[in-house]
Amino acid sequence: MLERLMSDRKVTLRYLRAGLDIADFRLYLYPYQKYTHLKIPREQAFSRWERAYARRGYATLPVEVFENYHRQHHLGPSHEAEEMTEDIKPLLVKRAPGQEPVYYADEYGFSKS
Repeated sequence: MLERLMSDRKVTLRYLRAGLDIADFRLYLYPYQKYTHLKIPREQAFSRWERAYARRGYATLPVEVFENYHRQHHLGPSHEAEEMTEDIKPLLVKRAPGQEPVYYADEYGFSKS
């Protein structure tokens, strides 16, 4: 897969962007049952980048972390992930040796790519 050739920073940015996109959808579109056709691609993107991020040894984040960040910073649909990697505190935290990754996409029943 292409993400194996990407730097940790690029994979982290894709994971962050996918997390914020799913948060945006869950907070603003899904409660009103609008644009539900956008749900599956966003879930697939989150699942894909969460797995790529976890393969690098990082601890994954629950969707609620992305939702809380989204709410606190009043992000619009065109948020720029590059500026936020330092702001989300649990981001870029390595898992303890031997600790298995947690795949929140699976727990939420998100579609896999």
